[in-house]
Amino acid sequence: MTPTRTFGLAGLLASTILTAPALAWGQDAASGQTPQADPETTTVEDIVVRGRFVPDVKRETSAVANILTEEDIKRSGDSEIGEALARVTGLSIVGDGYVYVRGLGDRYSSIVLDGSTLPSPEPLKRVVPLDLFPTSLVSNAQIQKTYSAQYPGEFGGGLIALSTRAIPNERFFSLGASIAAETESTGKEGLYWDAGGGLSNIGIADNSLNLPGFIKIDPSLKSFANNPAMLQAAGRSLRNIWSIDGDKNLPDFGFNLSGAEIVDLSNGVRLGGFVAVDYDYQVRNREGVRNSFEVNGGVNDQISPEACDTAGGLSNAKGCGFRRTEQEYALNALGAFGVEFDENHELKFTTLLLRKTRQQALIERGLFSADPGLIRSFHRLNWIEQQMNSNQLSGRHVFQLPMALDRLQIDWRAAYSTASRDTPYRREYSYRLEPDNVFRLTPGSDSNRTFFSALEDENKEFGLDFTLNGMIADREVTLKAGGLHQERERDFASRRYSFQPAAGVIISPALRSFVPEIIFSPDNIGGNAGYTLRDITDPSDFFDATMEINAGYVSAEADLFAGLRVTAGVRYEDSEQRVNSFIPLGETGAGDRISADLAQDFWLPTVSATWEFADNMQLRFGYSKTINRPDLRELANALFLDDDSNTLERGNPNLKIAEIQNWDLRWEWYFGQRQSATVGVFYKTFDNPIERTYQPIGEGFGRSFQNAQEATLKGIEAEIDYTLPMDVWAPNIGWFQQNELFVVANVTWSDSEVTDAAYVRSLQGQSEWLGNLQFGFENTTARRRATLLVNYQGERISDAGIITGSTRLPDVIETPPIMLDLVGSQTFTVGGRDYDLGAKIENILGQEYERSQSFANGGKGVVESYKLGTTFSLSLSTTF
Repeated sequence: MTPTRTFGLAGLLASTILTAPALAWGQDAASGQTPQADPETTTVEDIVVRGRFVPDVKRETSAVANILTEEDIKRSGDSEIGEALARVTGLSIVGDGYVYVRGLGDRYSSIVLDGSTLPSPEPLKRVVPLDLFPTSLVSNAQIQKTYSAQYPGEFGGGLIALSTRAIPNERFFSLGASIAAETESTGKEGLYWDAGGGLSNIGIADNSLNLPGFIKIDPSLKSFANNPAMLQAAGRSLRNIWSIDGDKNLPDFGFNLSGAEIVDLSNGVRLGGFVAVDYDYQVRNREGVRNSFEVNGGVNDQISPEACDTAGGLSNAKGCGFRRTEQEYALNALGAFGVEFDENHELKFTTLLLRKTRQQALIERGLFSADPGLIRSFHRLNWIEQQMNSNQLSGRHVFQLPMALDRLQIDWRAAYSTASRDTPYRREYSYRLEPDNVFRLTPGSDSNRTFFSALEDENKEFGLDFTLNGMIADREVTLKAGGLHQERERDFASRRYSFQPAAGVIISPALRSFVPEIIFSPDNIGGNAGYTLRDITDPSDFFDATMEINAGYVSAEADLFAGLRVTAGVRYEDSEQRVNSFIPLGETGAGDRISADLAQDFWLPTVSATWEFADNMQLRFGYSKTINRPDLRELANALFLDDDSNTLERGNPNLKIAEIQNWDLRWEWYFGQRQSATVGVFYKTFDNPIERTYQPIGEGFGRSFQNAQEATLKGIEAEIDYTLPMDVWAPNIGWFQQNELFVVANVTWSDSEVTDAAYVRSLQGQSEWLGNLQFGFENTTARRRATLLVNYQGERISDAGIITGSTRLPDVIETPPIMLDLVGSQTFTVGGRDYDLGAKIENILGQEYERSQSFANGGKGVVESYKLGTTFSLSLSTTF
């Protein structure tokens, strides 16, 4: 980004923060009044003891935190919690809902649901993607930027605590539907392949995509080696579907329903239940360029329109670049059931199912290093099923004690969660344009591959918390203690197969010029017909891992004197991670087991203070020591494909646990109901920070992980939340009397430095600037609302280059687009029933996404670039 654009954004947000409070005081002065507290009818959310505008949710925590409420979500019109969190100060969302806090990567973010951690269905990610969570299933989100001892010790950038809806206050049943169109996809031609089965159109595959039962007899095919008939039958049992066809894309659509029931028993016991189901279909085209480069900037692979210009005028040298169509089917369901015996005792059972299926078709055409000088066309068919299921039984019990600390609360929870990612069918094949202007299947061993893989993650967690509070010497005191036991297991297995010419058989150029369904037809498989099925599975395609954590904590919170509240605590964590994988083919010791065993314990102190030094103003301070463990997959010496960027990743069994020290200071001013301004500073130090790197893998380049020696991060963040009634401009005009403007703006500047033996650079994943602006109006009488939203994320290192030989590979720099959205809603009544109509335009600017590298000779190479379309959506809902 140019300096002009950077400082322009900062200036806009800064001027908003500085002028909005002045407008509020000017409004009071113009009316001849001073700010007054709301009357006694003020809602419970905003009743406080001293700072009359400080929300209770902010007063109840001594941490530096942001609260995302249902009202905030309504303003932004977001359908997924990840989108809504992108509006919070210092947060950015990358890819499919992965949270970066204060510019740090998703590895420094933690997510808990109703107090329990969640496994991730993504093999390449350590946290669950937030695009799996529709906002309709979440009651609120607390974003905590300073550490508290009751939470897991893995804390770097921040923790996001999601809460599902509790026992409802009233019965209801609601229905909703939505439809959307995206300018680069809807109505345009997409890439499709036949997944088979009548339910594949709703994201449910039949058994034809699974590993055939005949091959399951011996997936390695070793026992078939001396039995040609068995080997022929194995090859013919694979589904003969290869081709990618074109078809018009449908619009996006979705449905949701939710309902609640309450039963009051005669003995005062209340039973309640809440159920919500959400289904969404989305299709997206992605067209652009992908390139890879040598250390000196020379082109390795060139998948761009320019590549076709090198084919010497061959008429079939066209369509270079990459095209991908992804259909996404999402089905999410939440059930929450509770029993309130009285105001002091309750039980709650929550079950959450998040399921997403993606069907992908990809064509990459251009120059590949595997075929120098020839245009190659690479094709991939992919079916991915992700699912996360979380079940939790919890209880809250309150007891009154005959002592100064007279209230004891016991909270307990038992959670069992599973996550899976199945790729029952992934197929790849390549054609090349030969000098006679004919595309033929490449003759090498990499001409075709068929993959089957599965990942299973299981998480068990038991937690117990005690809270004792009361008054000592007229000061409120709260003591907390608790413990946690967590067990996690992860297993991954993959099988690769390839059709290769039988011994002594030469495949004719004529046969190779046909479509794959003819080339690999049953008549051409087995015996001396042409092709034989081979198992090409690598030893590193398997790993298993376990992790066990035992933790305990104590903390104390007290009002030391009027206006000063201090919290101090310490957490002890003892953990053991064990990962078993194998050395890949082509490396010394290929096939040998390689294990990572990481066992360590930590004492993690934390202290925070809140000082209400003036009416409606307070100052927060926090210090803590935390850790960042490698993910189980990051410790496995196994290869994974990032199907979003078509990049290979491999773990590193030698990773260490990173240690972090955190300092925070924030000033808060609450100058009106739901009106506030905050300015904060933060500083962090890292020992052995873990980073994703860009490095040689096999014959090309890919991603891995390594520990740097140390790093620092410092920054400033500011936020304004301001509402202005419009009648101050035209008090005698009815339209102005009924409407009010609101502005929510935040900006974060941060600077990081990684120090290693031979270089100094920024942290991987950290953006220097983050900014959000929401500007809109609301008419509560007409039940109408409109909001303009801007989201800016500065460029960041996507993959850090490592030193290879005497040269450091250039970093891969990611440049996210500026997002400009417009959201509107209107409630109207038909037949005595209210209906909510929503409209949204997303990514109005339609900017491109880009990743690039800069080289020592001053040149720049685009690693990946594609255009993001503008999305227009409508939604309608009603409640019975």
